[in-house]
Amino acid sequence: MTARPGIAPLAGKAGLPARTDSRQGLLLTAVGSLYVTQGIPVGFSMVALPAILRQAGAPLEVVGMASMTMLPWLLKFLWAPLADRYTLFSFGRLDLGRRRSWILCFQSLMVVALAVIAFLPSTAGAAVIFIGLVLLVNLISATQDIATDGLAVDHLGDRLLGWANSLQIGGFSLGMLLGGPLALVLYDLGGQTLPPLVLAGVIAAALLPVLAWPENRVAKTPSATDEGPTEEGRGAHASLGGFLRRPHALLMLSVAALFYAPTMMQSIVLKPYFVDIGLPLATVGFISGIGMMVLTISASLAGGWLVTRYGSWPSALVALLVSWILGLLWLPAVHFEVVSLETLVALTVVCGLASGVVYVAFFALFMRWARGPQAGTDFTVLQCAETFAGVIGGPIIGTAASQFGYLGAFMLISLVGLIALLWIARARRRLPATCNPAAHGDRSG
Repeated sequence: MTARPGIAPLAGKAGLPARTDSRQGLLLTAVGSLYVTQGIPVGFSMVALPAILRQAGAPLEVVGMASMTMLPWLLKFLWAPLADRYTLFSFGRLDLGRRRSWILCFQSLMVVALAVIAFLPSTAGAAVIFIGLVLLVNLISATQDIATDGLAVDHLGDRLLGWANSLQIGGFSLGMLLGGPLALVLYDLGGQTLPPLVLAGVIAAALLPVLAWPENRVAKTPSATDEGPTEEGRGAHASLGGFLRRPHALLMLSVAALFYAPTMMQSIVLKPYFVDIGLPLATVGFISGIGMMVLTISASLAGGWLVTRYGSWPSALVALLVSWILGLLWLPAVHFEVVSLETLVALTVVCGLASGVVYVAFFALFMRWARGPQAGTDFTVLQCAETFAGVIGGPIIGTAASQFGYLGAFMLISLVGLIALLWIARARRRLPATCNPAAHGDRSG
């Protein structure tokens, strides 16, 4: 069997040594575990931190500062070129590899920072310090994410990218469950000390497959080396300008910004809507938890299979269309003020299923677009475009709900979803030949 140009042959076939299969499996395990750990500080910031601060007696103005801990995920493109340019540790036999050196260093720093948080005094006076340390953890995690994405792009062939992005989205969602709802349960059981220590233990355990995977003794995939075949040369001149100088860079950014914006706006407005129709907070948390679990399962199974079977672009466009159609179901539910728990859970499940596939398909596409000498930087810029759209979408949809009611807000979400679908379908015609999959014979491009 001969592999298509630009696609790494399947492990264990085409004359490759049998250990290649085990190395790819170990790499997927390492990547999946790292994505789980990245979700932990995000879940802690979005779910656990506000509740813990309020429980400690912090004023609402201080509790509101918890959202600032997410800033590193929006701004990480500013330092992403550093992870593409430099190896942190390269002292004789202590040559960990360019990507692993960043991952091992920042993963370890995350463990230390969480251990410090565990022993902070649980008082309102320490709230600002608490928030600052959680901000630091997110800064460390966002930097680790840059190196992890670069590692996946460098060493996973195109036929594994669908599963890699299943691990990314599914693992990140699982990490959010651990860092959010589970952390609150642990807080009730053991106070402020227990949750950070347990989460630090999970993050430390994720170091094991990374330590076991020999980056410097594993060849990069053919398509990952097309633009820079040597370790010394790859990433030496990585920069934001390098991405912006690529053909149709702004069009790629527009796709990254639009594909998930409607889902993010819907997620933001649903929480206050549930409260305002009279659902208790425990029920709101229950529905949100189901949505996150469905996202994890769908991303891990359906998304990976569809991308592997049909390619990134077909899967992305079909999933985006289905997600938009299912999102329309919220309009009659909101109009008639449906309060049936079964109906609300059913809508959350079907929308979560579609959004999980959308996320996997588009992130697999972004990894293909990021192939080249500054893979970590390029992928990070695309991720930040998606995050930026979510950040500005929140105030917009909140204002719409305040001015025009929830039905008006959901109508706006539907309109944004339709615009995104039409724009991305049009962009599909211009991007393949310039974003590298089609240039290498990949049918998914």
